[in-house]
Amino acid sequence: MKANPPTKFLSCFLSIFSYATQADASISRYAAIDLQATYGSDLTFRGMSKNGTLTGYAPNPALVKVQNGIRTETAREANWGYVPYNDQGISYRYQNIPGSTLTALNPDGTVTDTGYHLQGNSMSLNGHNRLGTVVGAEGGLTTNIFASGGFIYDPVNGGRLVETIDDVSVIAFERINDAGYIVGHGLTDGGNGSGTYLWREGRPALQLVNDASLGDSEARGINEAGQVIGLVGRDAFFWNGTSLLRPARYSVQDPTHPGTFNQVITSASCRGLSEDGMVVGAAGVRTVPGFTKPTSGVKGWIWTAEDGLVWMDDLIDPALGFQLTGAIDLADDGSILATGFLNGSNVPHQFLLTPVPEPSVLLLSILGVGLAIRRRRSDGDGLS
Repeated sequence: MKANPPTKFLSCFLSIFSYATQADASISRYAAIDLQATYGSDLTFRGMSKNGTLTGYAPNPALVKVQNGIRTETAREANWGYVPYNDQGISYRYQNIPGSTLTALNPDGTVTDTGYHLQGNSMSLNGHNRLGTVVGAEGGLTTNIFASGGFIYDPVNGGRLVETIDDVSVIAFERINDAGYIVGHGLTDGGNGSGTYLWREGRPALQLVNDASLGDSEARGINEAGQVIGLVGRDAFFWNGTSLLRPARYSVQDPTHPGTFNQVITSASCRGLSEDGMVVGAAGVRTVPGFTKPTSGVKGWIWTAEDGLVWMDDLIDPALGFQLTGAIDLADDGSILATGFLNGSNVPHQFLLTPVPEPSVLLLSILGVGLAIRRRRSDGDGLS
């Protein structure tokens, strides 16, 4: 006799739930794929947009887009620099030649002249938002002490150079959120070093790192909540809107010996910040003598205010043989563009980490499907 849909559903659910909840060290919180093995060994990925679109370079030369698992290419000129694709599928390009024009590379491969010409002799484009605004820096200027300034372009107002804010020199703009808040560096008391600031056009700047003893600082990300990540001295920092935290500064507890600390972080950097405050980055580590699991080198990490710091390697299936050393970017859904190696190899690889639903989430999702099936049966849709 044919089983009815709820019976099939229950059988399927019990199988999946049993797998997801079994106490097996190989069960991962992130699924991971080797991007070079999946999309081509010739690829080097440079960024990921908030919706998960990957941007890479191939030596043809080509600018490569991986969107929804599909690789497409656009011919690129070797002497041009490109910013990663944004959520609209647009990349901006530039040449480090005085007077060259900033152009937009459209989703269909056509090029649009923005009308903006470099004021200095070099440019870097560092970040963009969903509204099409891109920020960066120009170098080779002769009008401020840093010889560089912040750059901003949007399709409505065009491009402009910002050399000073509140009469203090600007080095660079690093990231911008959809509300128009920019994080950059260059503002310090007396102009004696590099400090991180938060700024929106028409408003005073807010200096986030103002303790000279911590060293120079640079921003690396901002989310819509106004939280900021960056570097200060040899540490990564997280600014929660009121105070400055350093999530990867301390010793890491050895899980095999509770209460002891097996690894010491000697330096850290961060590259990705999610809308809910998750931070990803890389850390230099060394082993404390006398404990187990000797380790040295660089390791990728994930940090949240709730869970603290966790190594990326501990969140993927060890049977994959991946050694994760850091992160390049982070998407809205928690996917991570990570760096690392295959076990036994010194050839750099890049990996895409995708969150695996926790068993409780999986349970609710599957139960929702089951209820929908039962509801459809009660409505007389003919399922049997």
